[in-house]
Amino acid sequence: NMTVSMKGNFYDQMTMSNCNGDITITGSTVSAPDFSWANYSAEQAAESLGARAMSVGTFSTYTGVDVTVTDSTINGYVNIDNTGANGTAALTLNTSEVNGNIVDKSMNGATVTNEGSTVSDIPEGYGWVDNGDGTSTLTRVATDEVSITTADEIDVNLYLDDTGKEATVEYTFNTTPDEETDVQEAETVSFANLPTVDGKKLLTITVAPAQIRDNISIYVKAANGATNRYYENYSVAEYCEQIAGGNFDENTKALANAVLDYGKAASAFFGYNTDAFASQEYVNNGTFNFNGISMTAGKSGDIDIASVRYVAKSVPDLRFVISNLSEAEAATLTATTDKGYAASFVKDENNTVLLQVTGIPAAKLNEKIRINISNGAVIEYTPLAYAKMAANSGITDLAQLGNSIGYYWQAANTVFGA
Repeated sequence: NMTVSMKGNFYDQMTMSNCNGDITITGSTVSAPDFSWANYSAEQAAESLGARAMSVGTFSTYTGVDVTVTDSTINGYVNIDNTGANGTAALTLNTSEVNGNIVDKSMNGATVTNEGSTVSDIPEGYGWVDNGDGTSTLTRVATDEVSITTADEIDVNLYLDDTGKEATVEYTFNTTPDEETDVQEAETVSFANLPTVDGKKLLTITVAPAQIRDNISIYVKAANGATNRYYENYSVAEYCEQIAGGNFDENTKALANAVLDYGKAASAFFGYNTDAFASQEYVNNGTFNFNGISMTAGKSGDIDIASVRYVAKSVPDLRFVISNLSEAEAATLTATTDKGYAASFVKDENNTVLLQVTGIPAAKLNEKIRINISNGAVIEYTPLAYAKMAANSGITDLAQLGNSIGYYWQAANTVFGA
């Protein structure tokens, strides 16, 4: 039945430092140092001055600390600081309220248990995992945070700890990235249905180049209905910028910059979310050298190619418009490729019949593909030839897209190999 507070007057100040023994706080209020006299709000003091309501952590040769908070209010941030010096740190919140963030200063195996309490925020990468007994434990839900795969497609790969508990993963993103729309949609997948890779659950979100600045928000929802933040407003571009400006090898940094350029060019060409790229400058401003790349499609048999299209999806598609083929005739034919890529006859939004080749990795855009059609006709084509045509078109946005595809292929080829 106590109220504990103080006037703050220096940096990194906390009201209570709990660092040894068994401590119980019952029916009480503990508040972080008050810096309002210096015109700081509680949040500003917490963020910029390090003001804390309390810490729960081990220290020196002390034997560890176990703090239990019951029917109480904590106004301010709570540091979990398990230095591992001696013993462990534990915090249990029973029907209490924390009007501030739990801070992972040094979690290191410390435990935070929640039973019927509310907490303003938890560290990014953590979630409340239901223990099945009315309590939940603050648990790191990822180890490898985020990776981007640009070999076969542009993916956001999120590795989540397999807690064995019932849960769903909800992410907000444009789930139809090949449409020219920036409408955000929510999709929910069962935690149990995600593939397991190296003991972790893998959530993959596929994006198109123009979408690399779209915000992605991901939440893990526990069986008890609690929704926990995982990532909010993250993007492929943010990841690439971290690589490009980080301590990575030059080839990897070149690939990250090529992805950024490719995204900006695709955004301009398709008119998709262009405001998001307004302040981004092209890294590769020059004209890509397409020497040695043929722009002519080799063909034989009873087939006439009217035009070739390149669809800048997450996994690029090649589409051939066949001028002497009706929809009914296409329905009787099948197509295969010598590289194992899927090939089929489809219709576009204008009901034009197209022969589509899907799933071409970025590193292999300069590889000639042979397409065999069941009527005996054959098409041979190098996907990068489209980029060469675009670069030479004289149309600004199309030329930039073509050059960006060239640089993207070159960087992916260097990193992943032909």
